[in-house]
Amino acid sequence: MKEKTGFVDNPLIWKPPVALASINIDPTRYSHLLIYEKYCQVVVGHATSPSLNKSDAETVLSELKVLIRACGTTKSKLSAIKYTPSTIRIGSCLLLGKECYNGLIRSLELYIADGPYHKDKPYIVKNAVGEQMVSKEKVGSINLFSWWDFKRHSFGELSYQLTIVGPYEMFSFGFVDKSFIDKLSEAIKCLIETDTREVKIDTSWEWFGELNLRVFKQSICDKPAVCISTDGIMGNQRSLIFISKESGVQFLKFLDKAKQMVNK
Repeated sequence: MKEKTGFVDNPLIWKPPVALASINIDPTRYSHLLIYEKYCQVVVGHATSPSLNKSDAETVLSELKVLIRACGTTKSKLSAIKYTPSTIRIGSCLLLGKECYNGLIRSLELYIADGPYHKDKPYIVKNAVGEQMVSKEKVGSINLFSWWDFKRHSFGELSYQLTIVGPYEMFSFGFVDKSFIDKLSEAIKCLIETDTREVKIDTSWEWFGELNLRVFKQSICDKPAVCISTDGIMGNQRSLIFISKESGVQFLKFLDKAKQMVNK
């Protein structure tokens, strides 16, 4: 038999599993439950929990429903889970407060009952200090999600904050100049529609003076991803905004809604 040189084709190439649904736990804390065919996983920011099958989910659900009456730390039957009266820790995921508690119960009940699953919608949260709009989007054709959070503060002089919790990193930027939203929108459009690789936005930040903000392309999962960062050397100041043109269009719609909130 004549030997063939070169690489051997492997028909068993691993492909990442596709989530059947993504259910919000608490949008204001950037947490959701990813539901797969045979298991589910809690995601908080960038942290993903160990897999929970339906038996595990039923155990957690029964423990959550008695947790409210517990005092001190409650030990779970599952080794990766720890409860206190105010926190739930599942692997590296930390869920805080009543909203997360109630949201996790609702999400696990949906998973155990096999739905019905609905599409998450943007949230508008009004409180004594302003408004908050939170939206979660799937970025690209793979199982990556990004949280987009815009706050309008009403205390003192009107100010605004844009927070993007990407699947890898987080970006948060405060500003008072309304034109910043238009500048960012134009930069995103330019990167989507042209071969431009980077756009710099000059801004002024009250505490740091002039601060250059960069919106740029890089390759992630062999697809062009648009990211945002600042020249300031500080933690959590860079994030993936989206992968794919479709995700970028959704982000522009989010900025349009943020502009409406600013102009109220």
